[in-house]
Amino acid sequence: MTKKMTTKIPRKIFLSALAALALFGCATDGQKYTRTIAVSSTPSGAEIVVNGMPVAKTPLAIEVEATKSGHFINRFEIIARPSGNAEGQYIQVRSFAPYSTKDAAKIPEKIEFDMRANPRAN
Repeated sequence: MTKKMTTKIPRKIFLSALAALALFGCATDGQKYTRTIAVSSTPSGAEIVVNGMPVAKTPLAIEVEATKSGHFINRFEIIARPSGNAEGQYIQVRSFAPYSTKDAAKIPEKIEFDMRANPRAN
């Protein structure tokens, strides 16, 4: 004859665990979301660097990870550098805060850089 061992889980712990499972289980639908940003510059041909990685020259489209609501998941920085030795052109930088911060940024459909604008003139 075998003895069956049973363990009783206190009701409070069981309900708390069930509630946590329901909350965290529903936090994501398991899908990955992306958005596309059209990047251009005046004049065209600016070298684009995204989060420290060289990408391409303008005009181009960049696909980024997004939340379901269209916010950046991580901090996002895009730098436009003048191509070659273009005189009278300046490096331009745009930074966007991630969804997890109070300054969360929605992902724009397009970003335009005016390479002739001096960022220090403001």
